Amino acid sequence: QNAYDKIFREFMKDYPKIKAAPTRVKTANFLERVLLEFKSGDIKADVVHASSEIADVVKAGAIVPYTGVDAYMQKNFRFPPSKSLPGLVTDAILTKHVDFNSNLLTKAQLPKSWGDLTDPKWKGKLALDIEGYEWFAAMWQTMGPEKADKLMKGLAANVVLREGATHIMELMVAGEFPISIEAYGHRIVDFKKKGAPVEVIRPLFEPVPVIPSYWGAIKGSAHPNAAKLALHWLASKRGQEAQAKAGRIPVLKGVKHPVLDWLDADNTKTFAVEPGTIDYTGVAKQFNSYFLRNKK
Repeated sequence: QNAYDKIFREFMKDYPKIKAAPTRVKTANFLERVLLEFKSGDIKADVVHASSEIADVVKAGAIVPYTGVDAYMQKNFRFPPSKSLPGLVTDAILTKHVDFNSNLLTKAQLPKSWGDLTDPKWKGKLALDIEGYEWFAAMWQTMGPEKADKLMKGLAANVVLREGATHIMELMVAGEFPISIEAYGHRIVDFKKKGAPVEVIRPLFEPVPVIPSYWGAIKGSAHPNAAKLALHWLASKRGQEAQAKAGRIPVLKGVKHPVLDWLDADNTKTFAVEPGTIDYTGVAKQFNSYFLRNKK
């Protein structure tokens, strides 16, 4: 919630006559709440924000198919929204990386490839989120089934499963394990700023999963013009700089963030997890067949 408050405070500096009141909704409740309000006509929000869940909102016809920002985004954004989901504006991305505790490992000791992480010497020393589905899908689709199957079997023998990206980072900083497999890039930056012994492994392990997030205007909202104005502002340089200032990773080319510097410097291959492109139920079942089965 804090990031959204910071971003819309900047918005209200530019448009002081518009009162923006961001409300955070738990991911598990987001889709049900938005669609219930839309179908009942009791619409509370003018714009909504989500990642993968936004595809179902678009398919339900709840998003205004506004195209006023599309050409600008296609030309100037690192990760513009898919043309199959009209009305969306990308505002930021999440990225996932292999990182390490620099008090526990020297650079000479670091693994250099995914294959290195299957070495038995790393048994019990690699942390993986219990719901690492985007990472799993990125690896599977870029490596192909045969290579990915071999990798997952090797990793499953070595990883310890923990829940929650921030929690995993805290445990790694505390010394419970030296490496985590899919740490959020912006969290690595945040923890480093606070003096924690956290570093991303460079060159970056590929592919880097990228999870864009999006805003869309809700059909039938009370303030449709203000909603469109917000979409334009969120896509603008001013809006994108507000994202970076709030600690999020912007998508407008030319707006700086340390994670983007990593991606550019290492010329890194990425895998964008676009809304509606992953069968999360199927991926979860496949992920669990490798990792949960080995932890019983």
